[in-house]
Order: sequence, then C-alpha cells, then structure tokens
Amino acid sequence: MIVDKGIRDELNLNDYGILVLIKEGNLQKNYYPVAKLRLVKLQNNTSYWIAYKFIDKKQLSVGSDYFLFTKNKMLKGRKGLDASKIKLVTTSNKTKDVADYLKEDSDSLSLKKESYKEELESHSPEKKFKNDINIVDVETWEKDRFDNKKYRVPIYESQYIDQLKERHEIVTFEKMVSKFLEKYNTPGFEQERLYAEQMRGPVGELPKGSLVGNAYSRSVEEENRKRKNKEAFAKQVLENGESWSQNYTDEELGDILANVSSLTERKRRKELIAFKYDYQAYISYGLNLLNNENTEDQDNTESLKYDFEIGLEGYLLKKFEQLRKYSFEASVRRAQDSYFGGEFNVISQELSIAGQLNWYPFENPNIVNTTIFYTGILFRYGRARLNTPLTDEVGNYQLYSLPGLRLGLKYNLENGYGFKATYGLENIKVDRIVRSADSGTLPDRAEYYEGKLSLGLSKYF
Repeated sequence: MIVDKGIRDELNLNDYGILVLIKEGNLQKNYYPVAKLRLVKLQNNTSYWIAYKFIDKKQLSVGSDYFLFTKNKMLKGRKGLDASKIKLVTTSNKTKDVADYLKEDSDSLSLKKESYKEELESHSPEKKFKNDINIVDVETWEKDRFDNKKYRVPIYESQYIDQLKERHEIVTFEKMVSKFLEKYNTPGFEQERLYAEQMRGPVGELPKGSLVGNAYSRSVEEENRKRKNKEAFAKQVLENGESWSQNYTDEELGDILANVSSLTERKRRKELIAFKYDYQAYISYGLNLLNNENTEDQDNTESLKYDFEIGLEGYLLKKFEQLRKYSFEASVRRAQDSYFGGEFNVISQELSIAGQLNWYPFENPNIVNTTIFYTGILFRYGRARLNTPLTDEVGNYQLYSLPGLRLGLKYNLENGYGFKATYGLENIKVDRIVRSADSGTLPDRAEYYEGKLSLGLSKYF
C-alpha cells in the first residue's frame, strides 16, 4: 500500500499505523477502521506499507477519503515503558527462592522487639522496584558429574525487553485509536460541545464534566456498554442458528457461553419476579389529539377532549411458551369529546367498555425493570349522550368501534407498580336511540376519528 507521506511528514521506518475510512453522514462524519499497517520503505514524500491485518477489507475503494493514524505520532510526548531484566540464580528449592525474592526484605523495624512493639501488618510484604516492569530470568546451579564443578543452567528465560516495549506501545496505540473512533462515532457528537464542556467557569472553577468523567460515571458507562454488547451477541446467536460458534476456539467459546448464561439468567429473574401475578390493573388519563369539529361553528364547541379509563390486563397464557407474548385486556372509560354532526358541532359524553388483545413482540409482558413495547387491537361498545348547546337538543346514542388499534410502552417495577403510555386510533360510530326533537339538528348517525394519547399507572396483583 503506497501513501503520499514520507520522511518530511515525520514518519519513521518500521512504524505501525491504522488506516481509517472517513464517510460523510447526514449529521456528522463517521470513521471506520480498515486495516493495521507496518511501514517497510520510506522516501521523502512517499511511504510503502504492508497491511498485516485487515479489519474490514470491503472498505478499501478508489477515491475514498482515508485517515492514517501512526504509532510514533500518537505516542509522541508520552512516557515510555521502563523495563529491566533481572537474573535470579536459585538453589535446589527453586519455588521458595523465587517467592522469597519477590517478598520485601525481612530486615524490618517490627523485628527489633527490644525497641519497637510488633503490630499487625497493613498489607503483605512485597518487593519494591524502581521500574514499571522487571523481567526475571531464572537459573539454577547444577554440578557437572565429570569435573565436579557447578554451572548455571537456565530453567526459565523471559522475552526480550525491546519486544515487550514494542508490544506495549502497539497495545497503547490501538487503545487510543479505539477511543477516538468510539468518541467521534457517537451519534450527536460535536467538537464544539466537547470543548464547551471543558471550559472553566467565570472565576476559574473546573467544569463538572471532563473528557473522561469521574470514576462513578465511567463505571456506569462501562456496565451499560457490557450489557448492550452481551444483549447484541445473544440476539446474534439466535439469528445465526447452530453454526454461530464455529469461528471460536474452545477457550473463547467457554467465556462466551458463561456470559450468555449469566445474561439469560438475569433476564429470567426479571421475568420471574412478576410471573406469580395473573393480572395488572391500571388507571389512565387521555387526550384526543384529533380535532373533529367544524371550526366555523364557534357556538358549539368543547375545548377539553379528555377521558378517564380503568382497565384490567390478564396474563392467562403465560404458562404456554408460544402464547405468553399475548394478553387480554378489558377496560371501562368515561370520555368527553365533540365533533361535527352534519349541521352543528355536537358535544359527546361517553361511557363505554372495550375488549383488547395485546401482542408483545420483543419482551414478555410480565418482565420488570425493562421498557416493554406492545400493540393491540380492540372492540368498543357503549352509550353516548349528545347535545347541541345552541339549540339545547339532547339525544342518546349507541356507540361502537371495530377495530381500534393501540401502540403502547410499559415499564414495571419490582414492587408491583408500573407506568404506561399508549396511543390509540379508533373510528367511533354512533347510532341514534332517542332524541328530544325528531326534527332537530342532531344526526341520526355520525362517526369521527379518535387519536388518543394516554398516560397511566398500573399495579400487579
């Protein structure tokens, strides 16, 4: 791979790099890692790289914009790894000799009993080293059978320091690039907002947020990231079927299965907390977001189109694996609304009952501490009392709708209480039963659309 950068761009032979593709999105730029590179030939304005590992080979294309991260530039100004090599020659008891060396020296004040009182140790003895890493080579004495002399024979030889330092730098470099990609690919990320969050206050105080946040916020973010990764992997396993594990080693597969089992067990516990309950009662308040009035009729109008609803949802199918995502619901509501009746607007006071079948496509309906989406189809029947304030006419009507559609979100707590938000769309039809004036302005039959947003509280029992 040939890159139009060379010695003049401060590149060094045998440097490492990561090639990143830049794509212009609708709201921000997106960055995709393509390959890991090694610099093998260097000229003034040109460099030659070998791709020793492709991350996503499909992203290589002519005419695309790329960004090249290099190890030496990314780590410039950072303290290098201090490492030294120590050679330890042991006696016949190799394990004890190595263990004694790694402990703190025994010449401590606590052993001078004539001058000091011995107290409990605050921590176990340990060896203090000046360097970041000390590599230990272990040798032992062995006697030659012929000349009766002792020779040092190596029993463990560690890796070379230069290789260790290089590997440490590569790992640090890749972590920095990974954090860059994670930050800049976050939806809604803006550099201006990032810099604004780091600005000091008017008297020089430090900002509440920072580039890395505090320990608690980082811990919460890490836990959320791990949970989302495990959930995404579990979903991938289900989609790929029995062949999902063929690309993993035995050790990797063991760790993966342990994580998936842990995730599945936590989800199972969430479901079992409320599994003992068969019903969930709720009360809600709703508003009709659709205006069905004739705006030119200002004498007959109702500004507040609301309702109160009490319902009961039953999980009678929860013991059946194939049917547990379905539930039945019955409700009673008292509603007030208004709509155009043919000549004038009419005010409606309704009392109705409804039966509903719900379907939960993603989560079981009795899971706790999880946002649950559901959809339902319903039938409504009841009575409505219509009146026209301008003419003082009143009439009783039969009311029904079939079918009505609902979309909802629920969140259940471990203590049995919960919250719900629903949006329902119904075509309400009314037929006259009796009215005060047969020749009046009230209609014999009418219909209107209802788009109602409702918020409610619920309780398991």
